[in-house]
Amino acid sequence: MPIFEGGMSSKVFLREKHITVTATELLKGKQRYSLENSLSASCLVSRPRRLFPLLLALAGLISYPLLGNLWQSGGATLAALLWMVFQRSTYTIYLNYPASSLKILKSSDKRRALRTFFAINDAIWYLNCK
Repeated sequence: MPIFEGGMSSKVFLREKHITVTATELLKGKQRYSLENSLSASCLVSRPRRLFPLLLALAGLISYPLLGNLWQSGGATLAALLWMVFQRSTYTIYLNYPASSLKILKSSDKRRALRTFFAINDAIWYLNCK
């Protein structure tokens, strides 16, 4: 729900650490992006590759009967499983203009990225429907 602060031009859709989305502009740190001519915001999700951790876990499981060393094979398998557990997707938010796109935010925090994405689209919709 947008917050009114002072008047129609200062309608705030999102205010978080280093990111503020108002009805007419997006403030990220010290940078200012105008929403006047923007078409929309888009979100690109980059999923982590799990091939290398999977190969490492498989090598750890196969190495035990061959080497007979539980510490080496167990350590490799455990490292691979931890690697797979702690991998996270990356969310990139773009602001789309008629001739170009600008990268606004790249984060592994899904909630923050989606809140920013929806706030930008709400602000653009509000600006175009005034």
